[in-house]
Amino acid sequence: MDHTDMESWTGGSTLAASASIQEGDSINTVPSLTRHVAHQADEAQLDDAVWNVLLTSTCRDDFRTYLRQFQAGKYRLAAIERAITLDDNPNDDDAHYPDVISLLRSEASSGNPSAQIHIGKALSEGIGVDCDQGAGERWYRLAISQGETRAKINLSTSILAAQHTETKERIAEALQFAQEAADSGDQEGLIVLAIEKLRGNTVTCDIPGAVELLQAALDAGWGRAGLVLARIFMQDQLVGSNPAFADECARRGLAAGCAEAAFQLGIFAERNAMDATTMAVAKHWYELGAAALEVNSMRQLGLLYLRGEHVSKDGALGVMWLKRAAALGDVTAMRDLGITYYHGVDVVPNGTVAFAWFSRALAAGDKRSAENLGDCFKLGIGTSPDREAAIHHYELAAREGSVSAQRALGIALLMSEPPLRDPVRAARWLQLACLQRDGRAMAILGKMLEVGDGVPIDLGQAINWYRASAEADDAVGQESLGACYLRGTGVEFDPAWAAHWLGLATRNGRKHAPFLLGSMFHHGLGVERNLGEAAKWFRLAAQRGDPDAQLELGRILVAGGAEADFTEAEKWLSEALQAGLDDAQPLLDKLHDHLQPSDSSSRPPSAESKGAVIRQIRPQPGSEFAVEPSE
Repeated sequence: MDHTDMESWTGGSTLAASASIQEGDSINTVPSLTRHVAHQADEAQLDDAVWNVLLTSTCRDDFRTYLRQFQAGKYRLAAIERAITLDDNPNDDDAHYPDVISLLRSEASSGNPSAQIHIGKALSEGIGVDCDQGAGERWYRLAISQGETRAKINLSTSILAAQHTETKERIAEALQFAQEAADSGDQEGLIVLAIEKLRGNTVTCDIPGAVELLQAALDAGWGRAGLVLARIFMQDQLVGSNPAFADECARRGLAAGCAEAAFQLGIFAERNAMDATTMAVAKHWYELGAAALEVNSMRQLGLLYLRGEHVSKDGALGVMWLKRAAALGDVTAMRDLGITYYHGVDVVPNGTVAFAWFSRALAAGDKRSAENLGDCFKLGIGTSPDREAAIHHYELAAREGSVSAQRALGIALLMSEPPLRDPVRAARWLQLACLQRDGRAMAILGKMLEVGDGVPIDLGQAINWYRASAEADDAVGQESLGACYLRGTGVEFDPAWAAHWLGLATRNGRKHAPFLLGSMFHHGLGVERNLGEAAKWFRLAAQRGDPDAQLELGRILVAGGAEADFTEAEKWLSEALQAGLDDAQPLLDKLHDHLQPSDSSSRPPSAESKGAVIRQIRPQPGSEFAVEPSE
């Protein structure tokens, strides 16, 4: 790789003071910052030759591969535009990149050190060719023998990236390469050394020493040192948060030519943006970075335009910047494009395009996109519905720690038809999500414990999970807990608590909760019987699509005797019948025959019938799980 991955350590926990090399064995960690003129192969000439090979290609992957290979190539913008243009008309059978690999091999074999670095990188990272790290390392070493500093950086970072499986001797050699690169005036070598001091894995953890190194490098005009310092001083666990100093370092890094520092300044500004004026500052930094083809700035600028938060919303511009970032290999931008087309975020919804972007993101290593693909397979968006494929993709994301994917997997396993249905396995995944306080997972696990689906019946535990879910403001948990108080399941019958939780569930959009509130008024459960109030709640539930409410509202309207009520009664009873409630048919028959049914709903229920009603009131079977699992 050409650059050290900063995100791999800036988001981590406190760095441990452990080392695989003792302090006495470590390399010199105070490099000379004098810039040396080192031998440089004609990179531009090689870039021209590669571009000439690709010029007539109509294969989109050729240009994406070029962008991975030549991260400082002068044809990057042209390659981005070609990749985007060919996205809509791919011709992957016309791949020219094998010819590029042949060119690089030929040039490398003839002694071109720049070509040796590029073929080493291609083999080490599997860029346009099958990955072969051993062969890649041999080419790097050949370039090193010709004095190529870039080869030392690439080989050093490659070895250190696999430090947990490398020998002490190879790690020492990697650090030596980084030291030699730094001594020769290459800022990437110093960055590698500083980060290893911060991590404390290969050398003794020395945060002050790392900061001193980076500050000296920044003073000498090495822009990436400013970027790393900015990230360090935004983290409390490293040196104590100092946002003002972090901002200063990022500005100095940008002034010294580090385009990624513009992205960091944009992030700083966006975190504090309260209105259009302050958000404009963030937008300004992202635009600077995007103009320099800095991928993170492109992605963030695209999201700003799509969200329209304190800036003018512009779906076309948003998609353009996301596509440019995606062409540069940014998997988050690929996933964001999928979400944009899936939900129609200021663009026309397009399930096929969304599915393609999610698939591309997953193929590029973004496991989070597996959850989005699970949704596509479950709902048949952009592809044919495939429950088994949905479960497979949910599990990919669930194993990466996604709580929403763990919940979605549990739901899919619970709601599928045999042989895919597996409530025992569903319970395990839901329990994992519950441990992370996922409100919906807690409600579903509570229901499984209440009815004994995949787990033994345990009403006490069911109530505990319902309560935890309800207190986390999950509407399903609130509805289920309220229903338990109304039925006296696992708790004492308590209409006050029933009304409290059912009221919250209704406010949060559940359809069955207002039916249960209406039932309290219909049957006088803890309140005075009031058919008008019952009809109000039934109507709300019916409008939300609850079949029980549609049936009961139809009964009340028919019993009312007014001609106008018959029309509405017919509407609701027909919908209840269509939903599978056969009790609606006799009432519809009477309506159609212009018969008046006896007004049984106006007579107060007996104490015995009240008890029967309490026992019968329950959430619709499966309704707790009829929810979208993912955002």
